[in-house]
Amino acid sequence: MSQRKWEYNGLEFEADFEDVNFLENYSKAMHKLSNSCKTMPKDGTDLERIKTLCNYYYEFFDDVFGTGTSITLFENKHNLRLYEEAFISLVNLNETANEQMLARRMSLQPKNRAQRRKNYQ
Repeated sequence: MSQRKWEYNGLEFEADFEDVNFLENYSKAMHKLSNSCKTMPKDGTDLERIKTLCNYYYEFFDDVFGTGTSITLFENKHNLRLYEEAFISLVNLNETANEQMLARRMSLQPKNRAQRRKNYQ
């Protein structure tokens, strides 16, 4: 059974990685975050870079779960560690869901090669 909820910081969010609509939001947000990080300005102070990264993560969670999610999750705190821990937690949930889907699909496959060949002829 897949997990359909993401629990973090005492809160619970819909996170069904087998649902096309949720997966589309997640994929778009991951792509946006990845592109933002690649194009992040290299100049400036460490503080400016940390603020920029915080803003990227802030947008990520709002993009995945809807506007206002970051405020709910982090209570207006701009702490890179909190953002990264939440991000890692969500990515780990995605990996677990992917493993469950693969195991389910593999259980549907015939166990021996001869049977698989017969099914595809």
